[in-house]
Amino acid sequence: MPKPTDTDSPAIQGDIRLDSSVKSTMYYIGGVPVHFPFVPYPSQLGMMNHMIRALNKAQNTMIESPTGSGKSLALLCATLAWRQSFVVRQRKMQENVRQIITRFCMHNTTLLRS
Repeated sequence: MPKPTDTDSPAIQGDIRLDSSVKSTMYYIGGVPVHFPFVPYPSQLGMMNHMIRALNKAQNTMIESPTGSGKSLALLCATLAWRQSFVVRQRKMQENVRQIITRFCMHNTTLLRS
């Protein structure tokens, strides 16, 4: 199996980078860290990129590929990685909102006492 690079397909160029510091194969696709158990085919990288883009935009997507091309693995890895990334982003956003509300309340309490 040939080793794909992030420049194999112009449709995915620039959106995917390999993190070689991780022992398993991990790619950053659209900013989402995706662990992949094997070296993916270029078509699998394209499918994962397409899926993550659709999930980021809350859109439906349709992916067509021949039997045995690795659709199931690529889509599961991409979707699970996106979900994990989404949960982390949501928690950070909730914490930021809590901090803003706390600061606002503290500021208004100070104004009311004056």
